[in-house]
Amino acid sequence: MQAMQLMVIPPDMEHCSAESRTNAKSYILEFDIESTKSEKRGFYAIFRHLLDYASGHPVPVSEELVQLVSKFRAMPPPVTAEEYCRSTAVAAEIVGLLFSELNQSAGSDIFKTVVPSSADFRVLLDVYICNANYTLEKMAEVLGYSTRHLSRLIYSVYGMKLSDVRNKRSREYAKWRLRNTDFSIDRIALDAGFKSAAAMRESFKKHEGITPQEYRKNHKIL
Repeated sequence: MQAMQLMVIPPDMEHCSAESRTNAKSYILEFDIESTKSEKRGFYAIFRHLLDYASGHPVPVSEELVQLVSKFRAMPPPVTAEEYCRSTAVAAEIVGLLFSELNQSAGSDIFKTVVPSSADFRVLLDVYICNANYTLEKMAEVLGYSTRHLSRLIYSVYGMKLSDVRNKRSREYAKWRLRNTDFSIDRIALDAGFKSAAAMRESFKKHEGITPQEYRKNHKIL
């Protein structure tokens, strides 16, 4: 991401970040919004709409917002009521300013632009690559590309097609689980995103030259 930009990632979307840059500095904000029984529309609907509208797109934010987040991160964990109230006040100020700026951006053409093929695009693409619910067609629709052009972009970034990228990431995750846990092969296959233990075995045999069981035997961390 470029400086002074915000990426909104929905709670149901896993995110695998791109390679980090030593000179990069970023902040992560995580929060929940809930509607009460007395509020079925109102502010909850507005906030949820803005987050959904902005999700998956780099959004420009003000220096004021960045400074507030920096201030909040620098605050020590509250141990007294006074410190808790102070940190809560800063957090509330951040959320208020965040939604104000999202509301301003929603009226512009910012969400209709296509992210360039750069480090920014790599971060954005990773969001969708990591989510198996996004088919190539759905990704192309969200990003504003044809499926053919998006396939070429994915290959240029990762050196392989979408299915191979996802298979490799599933395999790397499975390898970590095999080394560091005693979970069953069936559970690891499911957690890693394989359709079955047999599918994971086929992937390992093809790309690693051994079965998952053999990999665990050779690499298990005691």
